[in-house]
Amino acid sequence: VQFICYNQLCEAKEYAKEKNVFLMGDLPVLPSRDSADVWSKRDIFNLEFSAGAPPDMYCAFGQRWGMPVLNRGKLKAQDYRYLIEKIKYLDNFFDMIRIDHVVGFFRIWAIPVDEPEENYGLNGFFIPEDESNWKNYGKEILSVLVSNSSSLLCAEDLGIIPPVCTQTLVELGIPGYEVLRWKKNYGSDYSFIHPSDYRELAVSTLSTHDTSFWLYWWEKEAGTIDSDLFYLKCKSIGLDAEKISPMLFENLKEGGRLRWKKNISSEQRLLEILNLSEDKAKDILQIYRDTYGEKEKLSLLLGQSDNYLKKAVSLLLNGCSIFCINLLPDLLCIDAGIANSIATLRINKPGTQSSQNWSFALKESLEEVIKMKVFDEIREMVENSGR
Repeated sequence: VQFICYNQLCEAKEYAKEKNVFLMGDLPVLPSRDSADVWSKRDIFNLEFSAGAPPDMYCAFGQRWGMPVLNRGKLKAQDYRYLIEKIKYLDNFFDMIRIDHVVGFFRIWAIPVDEPEENYGLNGFFIPEDESNWKNYGKEILSVLVSNSSSLLCAEDLGIIPPVCTQTLVELGIPGYEVLRWKKNYGSDYSFIHPSDYRELAVSTLSTHDTSFWLYWWEKEAGTIDSDLFYLKCKSIGLDAEKISPMLFENLKEGGRLRWKKNISSEQRLLEILNLSEDKAKDILQIYRDTYGEKEKLSLLLGQSDNYLKKAVSLLLNGCSIFCINLLPDLLCIDAGIANSIATLRINKPGTQSSQNWSFALKESLEEVIKMKVFDEIREMVENSGR
């Protein structure tokens, strides 16, 4: 089966090349604990820890992926042969390769395997723990990958990213990622950054495989917060979330989200209801600044439209990032009929184990998809952008 897949993927790359199309593949940051890689190369993996991610605004309890972390000493002693073999193999099939969770090459969140699973990623730590080592760790591995691959490497640099990671990507000429819903002026007015001010060395996009599709985010999630995150923050400062929530949020908890009431229109009003000082409520204030009025702020960029998704796609296409690559479902949802059947779905929900994760598929055949009229609109937008 692997031999047949290998041949078919090579043929697909050649076919795409004839059509002047680049194919983009993926380099996972780590393999599964029960994979052939870990079984056959146990010396370069530390089986005492499970990789994941620390808590953030999007996963209140952090993430626990289950994969063992790399044994960096053994990996380096073997001149990174394992990673070189992986990247060279991917070159057979792709012209561009996305490096998943690139920050994991600088420092990885490690969770002891005996930590109760219900704690997810709460009780982990970074390897290496000394932040001064992060740049050398990351740059060394990325330099090895760049010098041993014929593909253009791109880096998924989303989440809490230390400056040394961003700096290294620039130094090595590796594009990062710019996601419309997260590109804001953090620390000031939290307004959205116009795509003409994105990084040029980047891939701009509406969504990722770990988010809801853009149309669903726009209609249901923009201006909301994760209920688990709010309850966790309340617990950490001694607040009764059940008592406070009705004062702050609408009677809506769709998909685990809480929507701010419109009358919570200032930080002062929020502090009055919480009955807390600005310092003690700083985490909840941070969430408020990031999410309250989110949809209205993005509307300032998009302007009035009867198809906000189409407007958002056009905005990115006319931005300055060298690449603009969007999920196929996001593009198809420009057609209202298609959106009705797929907009509420998603590819993966990080930090969860579910039969729905990685099961998304269009009901239509490829032959039916390429005949969809929405592609005429997409083609027109691409041509008008000059890409």
